[in-house]
This record gives sequence, C-alpha cells and structure tokens, in this order.
Amino acid sequence: MAPEHNNVKLLQFRIDQLEFKVKKQKLSHNNITRSKLLQIDSLQTKVTALVEEVKAHKETVKELKTKLQFSQDELDTIKHQTCDSETNARKVVEPLKEYLDSAVSRLQADLEKRQAEEKDVQNGSGVYRLDRHPDRSIKMTAAPYNYSYIFKYIIIGDMGVGKSCLLHQFTEKKFMADCPHTIGVEFGTRIMEVNGQKVKLQIWDTAGQERFRAVTRSYYRGAAGALMVYDITRRSTYNHLSSWLTDARNLTNPNTVIILIGNKGDLEAQRDVTYEEAKQFAEENGLLFLEASAKTGENVEEAFLEAAKRIYQNIQDGSLDLNAAESGVQHKPSAPQGGRLNADSQPAKEGCSC
Repeated sequence: MAPEHNNVKLLQFRIDQLEFKVKKQKLSHNNITRSKLLQIDSLQTKVTALVEEVKAHKETVKELKTKLQFSQDELDTIKHQTCDSETNARKVVEPLKEYLDSAVSRLQADLEKRQAEEKDVQNGSGVYRLDRHPDRSIKMTAAPYNYSYIFKYIIIGDMGVGKSCLLHQFTEKKFMADCPHTIGVEFGTRIMEVNGQKVKLQIWDTAGQERFRAVTRSYYRGAAGALMVYDITRRSTYNHLSSWLTDARNLTNPNTVIILIGNKGDLEAQRDVTYEEAKQFAEENGLLFLEASAKTGENVEEAFLEAAKRIYQNIQDGSLDLNAAESGVQHKPSAPQGGRLNADSQPAKEGCSC
C-alpha cells in the first residue's frame, strides 16, 4: 500500500504543477492578449485619424480641382472671346481696308478721267464716261437732262446671283459673260420715263459676300427702291432672302419699295426654286415680284420700271416725304451749266455715308 500511496502523491504533485503552469500560461496569455488589444485599439485610433485626414485632403483636392476647372473654363471663355473679337475685327477691318484701297485707286482714276472728259466736253464732244470698273463703264451725256426726279436704288442679294449683270444689262443693254465679284459697291445710272415724268435712277450694286456686309449696309440708308435678287438655280440664295429682307427693312425707310427678282430665268432646265413659292414669299412680305434674265434681258427693264412706278405712286399719294433725307428721292435737280459736271454727276457723294 505504501508504494501506491506514494505514487498517488507523486501524481497529485505533478497534476498541481501542471495546473500551476496552465494558470501561469493563461495569465501570461491574458496579459499578452490585453497588450495586443491595446495595440490594436491604438492602431485603430491612428487609422481612424488617418482616414479623417485623407477625407479632409480629398475635400481639399476636390475643391482645388473645382477651382482649377473653373479657372480653365474662364480661360477658355477669354480665349474664345479674344478669338471672336479678333475674327469680328478682321471681318470689318479687312474688307474695309480692301474697299478703301480700291476706292482710293478708283477716285484717282476718276479724277484723271474727269479732267480729260471735261476737256472733251469743253471742246464740244458732249459725251463722257465714268469708269467705276474697267469692264463696267457707264456712258452718260454732259448735256442738261430735263428730268424731274432722282430715285436712289440699291441691289442686294447673295454673291453670284447676277446683281452686277442686271445693272449692266439695264444701263448698257449688254450681258457680261465674265463678271467679276463686286468689291464693296458699284454704281450705275440711267434716265427713264415713269408716268410721263423723266426720272434718273441712281443704282448702287452692293457686294454679296458676308465679309463686305458691314461696308455695304451703310448704302441702304436713303434708298427709295431695293432690288432683292436670288438665283432660281440655287436654292441657298433663295433661303437667304429672309436675312436680306431683314436688313433692308431695318436699314431703309418704311416706304422703301422692295422688289424680289428671280434672276437667271434663261436657265429653266436647272431651276431649283419654283415661281409659285417665290411669288408666295413676295406676297406674304408685301414685295413686288418678277423673274428675269440678265443674259437675255427679259424683264430687266420691267423690274426697274415697276419699282420706279411704285415710288412715283408713293410720291403722288403723299406717303413719301420728299423733304426727308432718308426718302431716297430728289425733286428737280439743277441743270449743269457750261457743259461741266454738276454734283449729280458725282454719284460717290449721293447717299454715301463712308
């Protein structure tokens, strides 16, 4: 029994040792766990602080990006405005410079021509020529005409519709096959009979190119009649009529007679605008309307004459005030004396605001 008793005690002692070790390890483990937990809490706090800092930085970056985008938008706007200003300035300055250079050259040529022509008149020839363009000379006589009125006309419409050809056909009874595009304005004149009265038509042919619009608009003022021309073979020229009509209505007096002319009637096979739709447009806007051909001369005379008749009718019924500068009508100009040119034979001063 004694050995067994000793064995039991030994086993009990070992069990106690093991239990002590387990308790010691548990305590050590608990201490380590507590320390780790504290470290974890500390790390979580740091992470939270870092997250908040990152969020703050994100907001700052976002705000900076917004400001940067706003500044970029402002810069783009300024660039566009600068480009637009430069473009608009070029649109006005370049054609104006080109027109003024051309005008100076023509005035110099006119002066030399007039001096020679006045000598011819004094020598008894009685005929002189005004060269507004080398290919578009307009014959006029120095003898005093017995006309009662001067009507100012303008011809407007897109480039290439035949405005200059209509003018040349009306004044010279000729067709210009190779007609250069008008730079600024051209001028022509002719005397015709309207309801028994001699009337002198002073006709300003304006350039149809957009870059000359700023220059040519100044010639609308004081126009008694306006011929608004489109090309029956090019629909785009018809589609732009509303823009031309707006300019005419805004820049001329309320009594200005506007006649719509569909030119190039000789090209019937290439027609792109019907007679009916153009007539409807004219009726809706209170315009006179004719189709004509500068090449054959068809209805060219009639177009200028119909507008003149309507202007004369406005004079007779009192709706046109002849004393108003913007009426576009002058009554009984003085006859030239001594075979010399009077102010009326210098068309560049008539109705010119440049």
